[in-house]
Amino acid sequence: MTQSPDSNNLNTGNFQHLLNETRRKYVATGPNQIWVWGVTSCQSTTRKIKYYCYACEDIYSRFIVGYSVELRDDIDTAVAVIGKILERNNIEPNQLVLHSNHGKVMQSAAMQALLKKRGVAIYQKKPGCRVKPYIGSLFVSLNCRLAPKSYLYPSFEAYADAVHTVVDVYNRFLPIASIGSVVPEQRHRGLDLKTVTDLMTGEVKKIDPVGSQVLCEEDFFRDDLA
Repeated sequence: MTQSPDSNNLNTGNFQHLLNETRRKYVATGPNQIWVWGVTSCQSTTRKIKYYCYACEDIYSRFIVGYSVELRDDIDTAVAVIGKILERNNIEPNQLVLHSNHGKVMQSAAMQALLKKRGVAIYQKKPGCRVKPYIGSLFVSLNCRLAPKSYLYPSFEAYADAVHTVVDVYNRFLPIASIGSVVPEQRHRGLDLKTVTDLMTGEVKKIDPVGSQVLCEEDFFRDDLA
């Protein structure tokens, strides 16, 4: 059940990722340059059965560019999910950096082949590297706010509905301080220009949007396409 929320209507132009070689870090100056992805799970009411949510988040806008609810957490499922999300967002070669940890899925030959074919650069943090947990904020919302871990979902469909609700709220209604207290959808669409009215003079002033977003502050990077 792979979905890319409103992907056909979003700004998916051919952005080039920017690698700041001096400070050795990836910097996103616009949407669809750097994504992070992850997987979280939830227990069903049936013993030993879990449901899994795969999600990709754009670090520039915090927009969930795609997600999928699955019954398995394995290499084949992950490759299929990532492939569909890349396709539905019209990602071009040499446009995107994809971040992950050093799990077996990202290091698998199948995932490496997919990303190589699509021209996606791979960033994997080294152990102990303090990468900001972008995708973690979504999973906190999913597991703790609207759908607590203690809740056992009675069916796959019930979990899928809960995930859809959380992603919709996260993308469209949840202001995020680090991107100027706008919602991710606004930022992703380039609609994060804001205006405020001075209480003393009544003058309307425009506030510029928050600038670029840094993936990792550590002095480590890896680009398999270099």
